[in-house]
Order: sequence, then structure tokens, then C-alpha cells
Amino acid sequence: MKIALYNGHGGLDLQTIPAPKLVTGGALARIRACGIAISDLRAYTERLAPRFDHKLSGEIVQVSPKTSGIEVGTRIYIRGYYNCAECSACRRGFPSLCRKRTSLYDNNQAFSEYVLLPPKFLQTGGATMVGKNVSFEDTTHVGPLSNCLNTLRAVDFVPGDRTVILGAGPMGLLHLLLLKAAGATMVIVLDVDDYRLKKALELGAHHTVNSGRTDAIAEVQRLTDGGSDIVIVATGRADAMLSSIKMVRSRGRIDLFGGTDLEPGDTAFNLDPKPVHYNELRIIGTYGSLLNDYKKAAELITSKKISPSCLDTHYFDIDHLQDAISAAKDPKALRVVIRL
Repeated sequence: MKIALYNGHGGLDLQTIPAPKLVTGGALARIRACGIAISDLRAYTERLAPRFDHKLSGEIVQVSPKTSGIEVGTRIYIRGYYNCAECSACRRGFPSLCRKRTSLYDNNQAFSEYVLLPPKFLQTGGATMVGKNVSFEDTTHVGPLSNCLNTLRAVDFVPGDRTVILGAGPMGLLHLLLLKAAGATMVIVLDVDDYRLKKALELGAHHTVNSGRTDAIAEVQRLTDGGSDIVIVATGRADAMLSSIKMVRSRGRIDLFGGTDLEPGDTAFNLDPKPVHYNELRIIGTYGSLLNDYKKAAELITSKKISPSCLDTHYFDIDHLQDAISAAKDPKALRVVIRL
């Protein structure tokens, strides 16, 4: 099989090695598609070993005789790691917060044509099955969509809620698709890029606001008659997180989905507690998802209630991984996919 190794200098070396050998209780999967994640680009920027394992899809090609519940030919979403099943987070039912997870890829391995699925990976729900007619491109969205389902559960979304999404990147737009399917009365999408805002309108956003040219807070308050029920911050910008507090109504809910990397001593995020206290706001952080979220995401995609591959804009093969990374840095590249 072909394998991509990070060379430590911002590049990838493609090699050919034997495919992994099947182990008792495990399975072997052939990778068919992979979406490039923001964290992959961040790893390159920080000179870390990237692993294209966040959005993998493939099919089972070998199954150990002692493996149950999965068979050759099954199409699956492949999580890039498996949980320890023993730490406090795992025991409490929150495997996404496991601090002892094990990656499917070792050392400087960034990508491969085949991947071994160990027994513990299968036992902890690392492989999520989809329908046989679901494309491998759509299947790569199972994990990201499960993250969005986690968001809606955390903010207690109910049909009819008015929602604002800050950030029209691939995850912001995936939230948009889910909110539309779930019955949001109004979805407003904010960004500074007109191309992405146009895409949001095409996908069903009721309103879009270019926050680089408009008083976004005033516009959201006008459109929602005083504030949105929910604000989802699908960006890592600290100013967006601060603005969200002024876009939500009293007793509204805010989800900090995008995360941020502030340097020690950075005061870019300086929260005023008064509106949180006096308006009884709920500020929530979400990261990852639960096992049932993966299953629900697979059901939504299999039933075609959501067809997320409409977010895919660029395609590359395994021989052009470096080109794929370069393309993913373009704001017009909503989602870059590697196809095998």
C-alpha cells in the first residue's frame, strides 16, 4: 500500500510498504476518501506531524473469524483513534473527552491506503456503518455532523428556535444544513468572506451578514427583534466569541464550538460577566461527540435528509497530498477531499 510520512520539514514523503496484517478480533479497512481538517493545516503551520485521520471513510476488506457485528464490504466512517474506555471521562460516558486515546496512525505516519482496525477500536465504536448506497465522500462527514448534533443537544435546540452561526466555514455550513433539517425558524450566518456567505444562502440560510462591512451586532438584533435564541460560534476568533454575547436574547444559549488558541497573557478574550449574569445567559463549550451522535449522523446521511458532500469543493488523490494541503488554505476551498 501507499503511505504518506511527514518528513519534519513541512512536507510529505510517499512510500510503498506492505499492507497491515489482520489481527485476531480486528478488521482491515481500505480508505476510500478523507476530508482535510483545520487541525491538519494547523499541524503543518506548527511543524507538527499531521494525521489525515479526522474524516476517514472506507470499506471493510478483511474480517477476523472472531470479529462480530461487521462484515466484508461494509461501508464505514472511521474515527482516527480509539478511547481507553477506562479513564474518568470514558466511565462517565464522554469518550470524546478521553485523555488516553490511541491513534490508528503511528509516529510520523500521515495517511495510508489501508488501516488496521484493532479489536478495541471496534469494541468502542470506532467504526460507524452507513448504507451501501452512501458515497464515500458523504461518509467522511459522519464525524463532523456528529459534532454538530452534539452542539444542538448542548444548547437544547428545539424546532422554531432562531439561530445565528458565526463563521461560514465547512463546520458552520454543516451546522446550517443540520439546523434547516431540524426545523430552525431562522438561521443567520455571519462571515467576512462574500463567497462563503453566498454559499450559505444557496444552502438555505435565511439571512447572511458580512461582519467586516456591517455592524453585525445591530443587524442581528434587528433581524431577530432583540436577540437570537441560540448563537453558535463556529470560528476560533476571540472577537466573534465576545460579539456572541450581544447577539443573543435574555436566557439565550451560546455554544463556543470553534475553540481558540490564545497565547498566555493574551487579553483578546476579556469577558464582561455582567450581561451573562443579568441576562441569565448560558455559555457552553462543545468538543467532539458521543457514540449515539455518530449513529444519528450516519442515519441522517443514509436517509439523505442531509447530503453534506455539497460542501466539498476540491478533490485530490493520494499522490497529490501536498497540493491538497495548499488548496485547503484557500478561503474558497470549503472542504478539500482526498479520494482513493
